[in-house]
Amino acid sequence: MMGHTDDRGQLILAGAVVFSLVLIGIVVVFSTTLFTANMASSSANAGVSDAGALESDVERTVLEYADRVNDDEYDVDDFEDDIEDEYPELLAERYAESGPTIADVSIDAETDEDENEIESATVTVVYETRSATIDREIELEDLN
Repeated sequence: MMGHTDDRGQLILAGAVVFSLVLIGIVVVFSTTLFTANMASSSANAGVSDAGALESDVERTVLEYADRVNDDEYDVDDFEDDIEDEYPELLAERYAESGPTIADVSIDAETDEDENEIESATVTVVYETRSATIDREIELEDLN
């Protein structure tokens, strides 16, 4: 009788080990699926969030610089050189360094008749990553 009881214990132990391995396998597959789905959606959301931050930064920078030009702290020609030419290049370089991201900004400013003050500006922001492409146009009016 003793030999028969020992065999039953080994059988129960082997069954418990197999059951636990199957359970661990199911948990690993389920966890991997959830993680993959979460990462896929979060990268797209991050792209949209970064594009919104870029848009806000560009709008704030153009408004601040236009205010300085209109307060006679800077010349309109400096605005055209700095904001319309150099600023988009600096932004593109900054975003390219952070990863596979394209940030393109074009700024077209309208001046008054005397070309002393900036009246309005049209800002086009293009933000492109692997997961998202966002193209927006911002109209900034009544800057003087």
